[in-house]
Amino acid sequence: MVNGEPIAWSDARERLDVSRLMLEKEYGKGLFASESGRALLGRLERDVFEKMVEERLVAQEASRLKIRVGDDRVQAEIQKIGREIYGNWENFQATLKEDGISEKYLMNHVRNLLLRQEVKKAKAPPDTDPDTYFVAWLTQDRRSAKVTFNQTILPSEAFAQGRGSCCGLGGSGGGGCGTKQSSGVLDPELKSKASAAALAAYRETNSAAKDVAVRVNDYGCHIQADIEKGGRIVKSYAYQDGQVFEN
Repeated sequence: MVNGEPIAWSDARERLDVSRLMLEKEYGKGLFASESGRALLGRLERDVFEKMVEERLVAQEASRLKIRVGDDRVQAEIQKIGREIYGNWENFQATLKEDGISEKYLMNHVRNLLLRQEVKKAKAPPDTDPDTYFVAWLTQDRRSAKVTFNQTILPSEAFAQGRGSCCGLGGSGGGGCGTKQSSGVLDPELKSKASAAALAAYRETNSAAKDVAVRVNDYGCHIQADIEKGGRIVKSYAYQDGQVFEN
């Protein structure tokens, strides 16, 4: 919640997924695999949260100043980006698909950039540098903003495995199956069984899918097997007593 306005976990997870995939694309898929990589992922997570909070503060200020960026302007800016950076719309679309960026995500991202520009221009007094003034205002506004998290969720746990972690989400009523991932080492045999069961379930409806991997984690409340393709989770299953159940 930012000054009483909510930011959805689904939006935050999508933002982290895109950021993570783009970094792995540039530096390799093993970027977050090591201990230092997990620490890097934690910093990325915090950066994602902070950026989304800042964007919400800018949007709130834009609303106060009666500044609005319509869909037509957003679409025009997207077309401009496609031409100037990627040469043509087809190349742009292909890159977006490769990076896992949806049309909704792109629209929101570009709208936030345009709102930032408009608020920056509107707030800067005459004879002052708009960038310097804006940074100073945003820093002060961030300090005074009321930012709270759902008390049943710790940010790092909600992001721990992306989509599908019922432990991370904790249920809409604040209960669920807990919020902490087990610190124990998962038994190799159990891990193998959960992985095989999840992959078999996934193949039932995705028989033609190739280059998929399974990541198994023990959340204490349940064993979770995530099906990954291209560094993104495409399906999650909870494993229990030899059976898997789609999350």
